[in-house]
This record gives sequence, C-alpha cells and structure tokens, in this order.
Amino acid sequence: MPSLLTVTDLFPWVTLGIALLIGVIVGAERETARSHAAIGLRDIVLTAAMGWISGRLEEPLIGIAVMLGLVALMIVHRPRADTHIGVTTEFAVISVFLLTYVLGTTREASIVVLIVALSIALALLLDAKSAVKRLFKEVITDKEVADTIRFLAIIFIILPLLPDGRFGPYEFFAPRTLWVAVILVTSVSFVGYFLEKFLGPRLGTWLMAVLGGMVSTTVMTQTFAKQAAVNPARLTIAWQAATLANSIQFPRMLILLLITAPGLAQMTIAALLPAFIAGLIMSALIGRGRTSEEATQPALRNPLRLWPALQFAVFMAGVSITGAVLYDLLGTGGLFLTSAIGAILDVDAITLNAADRVSAGVMDLKIGQVILVIAVGANMIVKLVLSATSGSRGFFFRMLLSFSVMFAAAALGLLL
Repeated sequence: MPSLLTVTDLFPWVTLGIALLIGVIVGAERETARSHAAIGLRDIVLTAAMGWISGRLEEPLIGIAVMLGLVALMIVHRPRADTHIGVTTEFAVISVFLLTYVLGTTREASIVVLIVALSIALALLLDAKSAVKRLFKEVITDKEVADTIRFLAIIFIILPLLPDGRFGPYEFFAPRTLWVAVILVTSVSFVGYFLEKFLGPRLGTWLMAVLGGMVSTTVMTQTFAKQAAVNPARLTIAWQAATLANSIQFPRMLILLLITAPGLAQMTIAALLPAFIAGLIMSALIGRGRTSEEATQPALRNPLRLWPALQFAVFMAGVSITGAVLYDLLGTGGLFLTSAIGAILDVDAITLNAADRVSAGVMDLKIGQVILVIAVGANMIVKLVLSATSGSRGFFFRMLLSFSVMFAAAALGLLL
C-alpha cells in the first residue's frame, strides 16, 4: 500500500477505496450486531463516501454541515422502542465520517496508514462488545478497577510531581528515586495478582517469580515474604517462588559481565552457573514437597498493596544514609565495605561498576571477583532481613536454607 500511495495519480483512488472499505468493514459489523439495526451496511458505506468527498472538497464548513446533518438524521430516525439502548452505532457512524474525511484531506501516506489502523481498531472494539461486557461485569471486580486507577495515578500523577535530585544530610533523600522503588514493588504485587487470577496460583506465581527476578530479586523476596506472612497456607509456594526468583540473579549478572567485561565473566562463571543451577534444583525440590492444598488455594487480596512498598522505600532511604556516612568516614579506602553497602539495594550496579573498573585496567580481576562475592553476600543478608521483617520466622529459615545452598554451590564452583 505505501508504494501505491507514493504515485500521485493513484493517490485519490487509493484513499477512496480505503474509505469505502472502512465503511464496509464497520457497516458489516454493525449489520450483524443486531438483526433489527436501524443503521446498517449501506448507510455506513454512504457515510464513508460522504466523508471522503467532504474532505476532498477542502471546505471545512461543508464537512461540518454534512456531519451535523448526519447527526440530525440519526436523532430524527432513532428508534424509540424500549429495547433500543445505547448509541454505539451512532458513534460508529460519526467515527467513520471523521476517519474518511481525514482520508479525503490528507496527502501523506503515513496518515493513511494510521487511519487504516484506527479503523481496524474501531471494528475490533465494536466486535468485542460481549467479551468486554463479560470482562468488566463478571471477571473484573469493582475493587480491581478502582485499584487499577489508583495504580496508574501512582505512576502518572504522583511521580511527575515529585522533585528530582537529592536532599537532606549526605543527600540521602531522593524523592523520585524512592518513589520509583514504590512503583516497582507495587507493580510486582499488582501484576502478580492478575497473573495468579488468570493463570492460577501455580503458573501465575512461577511466571511472576521469573519476570520479577529479572528486574529485582530484592523486591521479589520482600513480596513473597509478605505473602507468606499474610497467608501462612502459601508459605511453601512463596518459598519456592522466592528461591526461583533469586536464582535468576546469577545468569542476569553473568550476562552483564559477558557484555561489559568478558574476562571477569570467564573468571566468575564457575561460581555463578553452579549457584543458578542449585537455585533451580532447590526450587524444583520445594515444589515436589508442596501439598495439594497449597498448590490450589489462591491468595487473592487487593491488587494494589501500597503499604509494603512504602516500607521498602523507607528501608532504602535508611540504607542510603548509612552507606553515605560509612563512605564519608572511611573514604576511598573502604572499597569493599562501600561495595557491600551498595549491593544491599542493587547488585547490578556493583556488577557494572566492577566490570567497568576491570575493563579500564584500574582494578585487578581477582579484586573484581572478591567485590562481586561481597556484593552477592551482602545482598543475600539484606534479603534475609526482609524475610524476617516482612515475612515470618518459617519463611526466614527456609530462605536461609535456599541462600546457603546457592552460596555453597558458588563457593564449591570457585574451589573446583
């Protein structure tokens, strides 16, 4: 189609054909939607033709007059039977007129392609009436709709209003950065809620663990710890999911190292790969030991859970000021300690920093390897703290076992 649109002589004919096709597609959908439809296929095709002609005349007043005439006709001939409710067809007619009017006025091939896409989307929306009704009346609850609106407000209203920059002693308070952490935590619980609802507790939780593990294993650990605390019946499945999510951390680190510092990646693969495999095996063994009740019982609550996210942001702020104070006291000589503190929140940042230093030749490979080991260890410690504070004692000891197995596999890999 773009090649035809570039031929000047054929351009009007192509747009006319597209306009009539839009009328046919939307008209056929409306014709079959109701057996006694007052506005059918021929009416909407004629509307498309009038829209295109009005656009070609390039007289806005004519276009406005024709559209007002269409609206008046639909009002006059609108059935007054009690069974006729809604104005979907009337809005569809107006949409077809506006789309074809733009087709008649435009000389840009990109606009034509956009009009075609909008027309197809319009036809799909009209055809999905029963599915949309069932979705919002039978599947999605009022609470879920309300929480979805609040979730969008957290992202698109509150975040832009927060000031950018760092404030307070040692500039530890970064409102926008902390709110991004709140968004991240709420996103994990929000998406996980709907994954469990539509895919089931087992598959939904696994998928959330894998996807969340690619973003932040710390957030995932805190999320599953909270699940185990709120619903003790989900202790085993939360433990399995948290173990699976944390195992994703090791191939994620390895990929970053392969891209930024292949030498350091080659040196640490002996630790990262066994830790990843041990985490997967541990997760599979936990799944085998789960009872049928735990596997089938959903723990669906409110989709939006803001309080745990705010707690996590406060925890981040506390770690930030602690790290800043220690760095100020120790100076640049406290490289290992500051790396450990930085990894409490983000192992990837320490991984990339170490890889950059190794690649630049300012850091030895062995020192880089030690920094990575310290970073992973510190990150595991903070996850255990979150497991104890956000979760339960049982979840804490189970995660301690999982981390011990993964860390022991990494240590054994390095020794061998």
